[in-house]
Amino acid sequence: MRIAVLHNPPVKGKPDSEDVVRQLEFVLDTLAGSGHDPSPVPFVDGIEGALSLTRQLSLLNPAIVFNLVEALGDDPRNHPAAAAFLDVMNIAYTGSPYEVLVTTTNKLTTKAILRSSGIATPEWYVNDNSPEIPSVALPCIVKPAREDASVGIHDSSVFIDEELFAEGLRKMALQYGCLLIEAYIDGREFNVSLLEDEKGKPEILPPAEILFRNWPEGKPRIVNYSAKWDHEAFEFHNTVREFPSPDDPVLSAVSDIALRCWNSFGLRGYARVDMRVDAGGTVHVIEINANPCISPDAGFIAAADHACLSPGEVMERILSAAGVSSRHRVTR
Repeated sequence: MRIAVLHNPPVKGKPDSEDVVRQLEFVLDTLAGSGHDPSPVPFVDGIEGALSLTRQLSLLNPAIVFNLVEALGDDPRNHPAAAAFLDVMNIAYTGSPYEVLVTTTNKLTTKAILRSSGIATPEWYVNDNSPEIPSVALPCIVKPAREDASVGIHDSSVFIDEELFAEGLRKMALQYGCLLIEAYIDGREFNVSLLEDEKGKPEILPPAEILFRNWPEGKPRIVNYSAKWDHEAFEFHNTVREFPSPDDPVLSAVSDIALRCWNSFGLRGYARVDMRVDAGGTVHVIEINANPCISPDAGFIAAADHACLSPGEVMERILSAAGVSSRHRVTR
């Protein structure tokens, strides 16, 4: 089958952006190894980019597009742009549809949908360049509301002191604009991946727990930017992914929440839900990742491997889900 693998060009010097190259190579190699005919197609912003993409897709005439676009112009708010373009072109594509990407890309909309669905999420407050310092219960974590991939999240993003909070909030607002201030949940962290099966139903892959090993006393237990992208950093080597024993009672709870998120947001193809479980056992959803990273060492592929699914089987199921309906609409 002829497949166009659509991707955003990476921003040099930004490892969170450059990771799309690894995803692209992995997808191309896996699809070719399964007998498909994949071709990389860059999605560049601007009028010329749109015209070039139209020409390339017209020439290729792919049966389907594998959508790896994560951002345009280094702005993750443009994540849904490729899906919108493909909808207009009436071309089937992998992963979640445009409407879902719009809601899950916006952290504030995601929080509102979680709350309206009765799914626990840390209490939050929005600071949109306001000079006033909100009265927020500490500890809290401050995140750029319009970034992704842990961009802007560091140890200094977690506050336990009111004075430092006021100063830090002003600095972050100058750099990132709109901020999401969220209650800091000091508990176990889980990533639960889901993959649509041949019948169109989501299969919950083995939940992974992120362990903070050899962690210094007082250091926030968070997966910050260094933990994800700085190969030389302490955090990168000491935030360890582990698959707990199936007998662990919390796994049933996080799996149930992940399934509720899939249904509440209308996810399609594949997804990952990030959660924290507090000391009382309450599962708090931190983030919904539609079309999560599928580089060979990413959490999604690790979970699929733990479920004894080969990369080829994963790709076939993602393609199959896209073929069911290229015009899937969200229902809640």
